[in-house]
Amino acid sequence: MHAALSVLSLATLASVASAQYLAPVGQGYGRFPCDPNNAASCTNLPDLSALTNNGPASDSYQGTSPAPTGAQCVQEAATGGYFCGIQGAACSSDSNCDNGSCQNGQCVGDFSTACSQNTQCLGYLYCLNVVDLPASGTCGGINAYCQDFILPGLGVSGTALQTQTDYNCQSGFCSSSGYCANKVTTVGGDCSFDMTRGCGAGLTPVSNGATCTCQLATGPSQRARARRSVVQRRAGTCPASHTACSVDGVKGFECIDTTSNIEQCGGCASEGGVDCTSIEGVAAVGCVAGVCEIWSCEDGYSFDADQGLCVPSA
Repeated sequence: MHAALSVLSLATLASVASAQYLAPVGQGYGRFPCDPNNAASCTNLPDLSALTNNGPASDSYQGTSPAPTGAQCVQEAATGGYFCGIQGAACSSDSNCDNGSCQNGQCVGDFSTACSQNTQCLGYLYCLNVVDLPASGTCGGINAYCQDFILPGLGVSGTALQTQTDYNCQSGFCSSSGYCANKVTTVGGDCSFDMTRGCGAGLTPVSNGATCTCQLATGPSQRARARRSVVQRRAGTCPASHTACSVDGVKGFECIDTTSNIEQCGGCASEGGVDCTSIEGVAAVGCVAGVCEIWSCEDGYSFDADQGLCVPSA
């Protein structure tokens, strides 16, 4: 189970997050942007390993791996962005690379790299899927995990988060299900894996909430549906009123309104949020302004106003 980043860790690095290691939007898969005209831009990089989660030790994220040391600033050819220790950077050991490995004097682990483990991939790229099973066998390939939890935890949100996760995929598309995918390009194709952005150019998702198909984006009604789809959950993006909460058993996250969600009231379950339905003796309960509000008690229980709980009847 993957959990959110600790409040203490966020406070410690908040001042350097946006300025020092969050890449400009759309610039690539590397974690540490750099200035090719400033050799010092790849020195004294923040220690991202200080950012922890509450899951098992074996459940780690590429984003929280130690920063490279002695890394070279090189350009990601596909995007034009410059990063420390990515594919092609000169190296003498793995520690000079932003994750991945050092082979024959160069950092290796981009989209062209065959892999069997996440640690073989550079930057925010993954080899395995959301439940750590084999995907396509290449870093950032189809079905590889792409929603690194460090990103929303460090304040990247909205279209910036959507764009960053897209650049973690060779296909250029990180689905809202948390894995790299190809967009649907055929009329009538199934887009249930991402009911907002799962359709390719010229197509729009048409959904009833349970199923989704891609239809031609030509008629007024379809354009209206496309506009409405903007308010639906995007790939790894949460509106200001919602919180990115970890999903039990997988690496992805979901957008939750913790002020009213009855099962994660007051916060994500991994951060101490309360499942109001699990309170002993309640028959009807709600979550109001982030606090469980008991409306009625089960037979054999009565409401104790002093405790605010249902207690066994005398």
